[in-house]
Amino acid sequence: MEVEIVSASRQKQKLMDVAMPVSIVTAEDIHYSGLTNLYEILQFAPSIDALTVDRNRYALGVRGLHDTWSDRTLTLINGRVADNPIFGGSEFLRLPLLLEDIKQVEILRGPSGAAWGANAFNGAINIITKSPEECKGLLVSSSADHFGDNYHRLRWADATDQWGWRVSSAYEDVVSSTDVLDLDFVTRRGAPVAFESQDFRRAALVDTELRHRLSDQTSLSLGLGHSDMATGGYEFLYAFPETDATTETTRAFTKLEKTYEDNRRLYAQWYGNFARNDWPSLGDYSSSENQFEGQWDFSPHEGHQSTVGATLRLTNINQDTVKPDDILVGDAREQRVGMFLVDRWQATERLKVEGQIYGEWYSETDTDWAARLGTAYALDAEGRHLLRFGGAKSYRTPLAALREVSTTRLGGVVRLFPGSDLKNEEIWSLEGGYSTRLSETATFRLDTYYQEYQELIGFRSPASGQYVAENLGPADAYGWESELALHGAFYKMSFWYAYNYFAPQDRSGQIDPDGEVRAFLPARHKAGATLRFFLPDDWTVNLNYKHSTFTDGTHGPWGGDVPQFDRLDLTLTRPFKLGKADGELLLGISDLFNDTEQLVSDQGSVAYQHETPGRTFFARLALRF
Repeated sequence: MEVEIVSASRQKQKLMDVAMPVSIVTAEDIHYSGLTNLYEILQFAPSIDALTVDRNRYALGVRGLHDTWSDRTLTLINGRVADNPIFGGSEFLRLPLLLEDIKQVEILRGPSGAAWGANAFNGAINIITKSPEECKGLLVSSSADHFGDNYHRLRWADATDQWGWRVSSAYEDVVSSTDVLDLDFVTRRGAPVAFESQDFRRAALVDTELRHRLSDQTSLSLGLGHSDMATGGYEFLYAFPETDATTETTRAFTKLEKTYEDNRRLYAQWYGNFARNDWPSLGDYSSSENQFEGQWDFSPHEGHQSTVGATLRLTNINQDTVKPDDILVGDAREQRVGMFLVDRWQATERLKVEGQIYGEWYSETDTDWAARLGTAYALDAEGRHLLRFGGAKSYRTPLAALREVSTTRLGGVVRLFPGSDLKNEEIWSLEGGYSTRLSETATFRLDTYYQEYQELIGFRSPASGQYVAENLGPADAYGWESELALHGAFYKMSFWYAYNYFAPQDRSGQIDPDGEVRAFLPARHKAGATLRFFLPDDWTVNLNYKHSTFTDGTHGPWGGDVPQFDRLDLTLTRPFKLGKADGELLLGISDLFNDTEQLVSDQGSVAYQHETPGRTFFARLALRF
């Protein structure tokens, strides 16, 4: 059956028919990887740039512009925003989310604000979870590696004609890089210094979902999840506290949905994100987000499938205690009101046209909008060969960490000032593509793009040691992504290559090699492959490979470049029976080529950068009842 997605237009579509560039990471891809970290799994998808800063902090983005605190790629769970409202950025480790509960991850490559609003700038990552009906039974799973890291998961789900429920829980214990690698020294300004990393992690989570069918057409869903994570302190702008950092995250939602036989659908939902962060190197913050949303899918005329909706988001941010050298953000009360319209028109038997528009009022910056217009034309009557053309515009709003942040450290040697009157970043994009079903077992897709950025935000230094957030020069980007997928009774393979070029400019329009965009630029060349073989006696062999060339870190004074690297993961899986339980044993090795991962210095790691573990042997045992 052909894969369907919902992220591109907030409606179900067949993947091969989607006008914009989209990648899918399936539950099977996650399962056979054997990995316990979504950052590491997503790096094997086309055009994803992912770097490890330490064992708890990662930089991940679509087509680059990624960093620990960079919000140019929007993270969603079932269409619900999951990013940090203060600093932005994808924080998968803190979310109450079990990898075994993921049905698929839909990656939108390119401006996606016309569907999802602010900060779906370079792209969006939407994590779709399994319904209780899709994961019935009891699952017990444990993983461990030769470093001493261990992960334990427990899930119980069931469903009847009227009720469905799922309860998921997990605990993980990850040791520090020092304990793994015997790090006695690290690099500080090119010289070795005594150092002990504190990037251990202990985390526990629980996530629940309840569904009730009120009638044949109407259902009510509720969910509640909580995670509690403790990590070692880490350096940020020369502050390296020895006390632990803690993060508590609670996510909740309720959704009322009604469907009709003629493709009409109506839903209303509320969801909330609540967090408490005690980070000694930054400060003590708490935040709450409440979003109300409604959407109506209908067919106004023959050949049209339309969607209209509105959102209201209320955000409260508090800096609970203030110490002399904290990163000051202060308190904020923010509001967003958005409205969106999507129309998909089957103009002829071969031509599809899709338009999207999203308008938003944000209390902290100007009213802004995003739009997308795309066409898909079938070259043959069977629709095996498809040409796509489109254009899009999106925007990124500066969050509190850019508008309000300030600090004075090292006795005033380092001074960080808030940005005043910051404008939204903007991106304009032209896209084209071709997809084809080469046979019943092979597909190929090529996507090309040109993007123009305006009002990119970075930090300018008007005087030594003083840094101010400002809208700096523009930038251009272009490239392409190609993917070949093959499948048969005994194998499943995919091969991809991406070329992503990005050039920051100064105010005069000249290429600026020192352009400061507060993030890593995309690796210009990236390639990857997934090979999966289903062998006799139920053995499954899975191989994931990723190649990434040099990555340019343009953080002004606070960052570094990342050299070329290759990563190869290999797993071997076999199911077995244990009484009435279905068991499975997985053995694997990740990052086969490297003893350690590449050294990464993000925008806050000024004084201390250290290596992180590379080659890892691991095992997983799972039982299903």
